[in-house]
Amino acid sequence: MPFVLKARVYQKSTKSYFRIVEQAIFYKNNGGTWGESDGALTLTVNGENSDGMLRFQTQDGKERFTVVLGVFQQKVWVHIIPDITSSETCVNLLPLYHDGGKYANIDLVPSYEVKNSSGRNLSVAVKEYDGWNYDLDIVIG
Repeated sequence: MPFVLKARVYQKSTKSYFRIVEQAIFYKNNGGTWGESDGALTLTVNGENSDGMLRFQTQDGKERFTVVLGVFQQKVWVHIIPDITSSETCVNLLPLYHDGGKYANIDLVPSYEVKNSSGRNLSVAVKEYDGWNYDLDIVIG
Protein backbone atom coordinates (compact mmCIF):
# COMPACT_ATOMS: atom_id res chain seq x y z
CA MET A 1 0.00 0.00 0.00
CA PRO A 2 1.52 3.38 -0.92
CA PHE A 3 2.03 6.16 1.59
CA VAL A 4 0.66 9.54 0.49
CA LEU A 5 2.31 12.61 2.04
CA LYS A 6 0.64 15.95 1.24
CA ALA A 7 2.80 18.95 2.09
CA ARG A 8 1.60 22.53 2.13
CA VAL A 9 4.19 25.33 2.03
CA TYR A 10 3.65 28.50 4.09
CA GLN A 11 5.88 31.58 3.76
CA LYS A 12 5.65 34.08 6.61
CA SER A 13 7.87 36.85 5.22
CA THR A 14 7.04 39.02 2.25
CA LYS A 15 10.66 40.25 1.97
CA SER A 16 11.92 37.07 0.32
CA TYR A 17 10.14 34.56 -1.85
CA PHE A 18 11.22 30.92 -1.90
CA ARG A 19 10.36 28.66 -4.78
CA ILE A 20 10.89 24.96 -5.31
CA VAL A 21 13.66 24.46 -7.84
CA GLU A 22 14.00 20.67 -7.66
CA GLN A 23 12.08 17.58 -6.56
CA ALA A 24 13.54 14.09 -6.21
CA ILE A 25 12.65 10.62 -4.99
CA PHE A 26 15.10 8.00 -3.78
CA TYR A 27 15.16 5.09 -6.21
CA LYS A 28 14.99 2.18 -3.72
CA ASN A 29 11.85 0.21 -2.90
CA ASN A 30 9.96 1.03 -6.08
CA GLY A 31 10.42 4.79 -5.72
CA GLY A 32 7.36 6.99 -5.99
CA THR A 33 6.05 10.18 -7.56
CA TRP A 34 5.70 13.88 -6.83
CA GLY A 35 2.50 15.64 -7.85
CA GLU A 36 0.26 18.57 -6.94
CA SER A 37 -3.28 18.40 -5.64
CA ASP A 38 -5.51 20.98 -3.96
CA GLY A 39 -2.62 23.41 -3.47
CA ALA A 40 -0.40 20.79 -1.84
CA LEU A 41 2.66 18.94 -3.05
CA THR A 42 1.97 15.24 -2.92
CA LEU A 43 4.65 12.62 -2.45
CA THR A 44 3.44 9.09 -3.03
CA VAL A 45 6.00 6.45 -2.05
CA ASN A 46 5.50 2.86 -3.07
CA GLY A 47 7.68 1.25 -0.42
CA GLU A 48 7.71 1.80 3.28
CA ASN A 49 11.43 2.60 3.29
CA SER A 50 11.59 5.44 0.78
CA ASP A 51 11.77 9.22 0.72
CA GLY A 52 11.64 12.36 -1.37
CA MET A 53 13.36 15.74 -1.25
CA LEU A 54 12.43 19.30 -2.19
CA ARG A 55 15.05 21.98 -2.83
CA PHE A 56 13.99 25.57 -2.12
CA GLN A 57 15.75 28.78 -3.20
CA THR A 58 15.05 32.49 -2.95
CA GLN A 59 14.48 34.52 -6.11
CA ASP A 60 17.96 36.02 -5.82
CA GLY A 61 19.52 32.60 -5.12
CA LYS A 62 21.12 33.71 -1.85
CA GLU A 63 19.23 31.34 0.48
CA ARG A 64 18.78 27.64 -0.20
CA PHE A 65 17.63 24.62 1.79
CA THR A 66 16.16 21.16 1.36
CA VAL A 67 13.26 19.34 3.01
CA VAL A 68 13.14 15.55 3.15
CA LEU A 69 9.91 13.60 3.67
CA GLY A 70 10.31 9.89 4.24
CA VAL A 71 8.78 6.66 5.44
CA PHE A 72 10.73 4.09 7.44
CA GLN A 73 9.23 1.07 9.18
CA GLN A 74 5.74 2.47 8.55
CA LYS A 75 6.50 5.82 10.24
CA VAL A 76 6.80 9.19 8.51
CA TRP A 77 9.96 11.18 9.21
CA VAL A 78 11.19 14.61 8.12
CA HIS A 79 14.44 16.58 7.99
CA ILE A 80 15.82 19.92 6.73
CA ILE A 81 19.30 20.80 5.49
CA PRO A 82 19.70 24.61 5.71
CA ASP A 83 22.35 26.69 3.95
CA ILE A 84 23.14 24.38 1.06
CA THR A 85 25.44 25.63 -1.67
CA SER A 86 24.40 26.29 -5.25
CA SER A 87 26.13 23.08 -6.33
CA GLU A 88 24.26 20.88 -3.83
CA THR A 89 21.18 19.36 -5.40
CA CYS A 90 18.58 16.76 -4.44
CA VAL A 91 20.35 14.34 -6.78
CA ASN A 92 23.55 14.40 -4.72
CA LEU A 93 22.05 15.10 -1.25
CA LEU A 94 19.21 12.54 -1.08
CA PRO A 95 21.52 9.47 -1.29
CA LEU A 96 23.33 10.79 1.83
CA TYR A 97 20.32 9.60 3.87
CA HIS A 98 21.03 5.99 2.86
CA ASP A 99 23.67 3.27 3.03
CA GLY A 100 26.04 4.87 5.56
CA GLY A 101 25.77 8.40 4.14
CA LYS A 102 26.28 11.58 6.16
CA TYR A 103 22.60 11.73 7.22
CA ALA A 104 21.92 7.98 7.42
CA ASN A 105 21.86 7.97 11.24
CA ILE A 106 19.79 11.07 11.98
CA ASP A 107 16.84 10.79 14.35
CA LEU A 108 13.75 9.89 12.35
CA VAL A 109 11.27 12.41 13.75
CA PRO A 110 7.79 13.59 12.64
CA SER A 111 8.73 17.27 13.06
CA TYR A 112 11.93 19.23 12.59
CA GLU A 113 12.85 22.89 13.02
CA VAL A 114 16.11 24.70 12.34
CA LYS A 115 17.40 28.24 11.74
CA ASN A 116 19.51 29.03 8.71
CA SER A 117 22.59 31.27 8.84
CA SER A 118 20.35 34.32 8.16
CA GLY A 119 18.33 33.54 11.28
CA ARG A 120 15.30 32.38 9.29
CA ASN A 121 13.19 29.67 10.95
CA LEU A 122 12.54 26.63 8.76
CA SER A 123 10.22 23.86 9.89
CA VAL A 124 8.39 20.80 8.65
CA ALA A 125 5.93 18.71 10.64
CA VAL A 126 3.27 16.06 10.33
CA LYS A 127 0.01 17.88 11.03
CA GLU A 128 -2.39 14.93 10.94
CA TYR A 129 -2.77 11.50 9.42
CA ASP A 130 -5.35 8.89 8.59
CA GLY A 131 -4.07 5.41 7.79
CA TRP A 132 -1.47 5.76 5.01
CA ASN A 133 -2.32 9.43 4.25
CA TYR A 134 -0.37 12.22 5.94
CA ASP A 135 -0.75 16.01 5.92
CA LEU A 136 2.43 18.00 6.56
CA ASP A 137 3.23 21.69 6.89
CA ILE A 138 6.46 23.26 5.64
CA VAL A 139 6.85 26.73 7.19
CA ILE A 140 9.43 29.24 5.98
CA GLY A 141 9.90 32.09 8.48
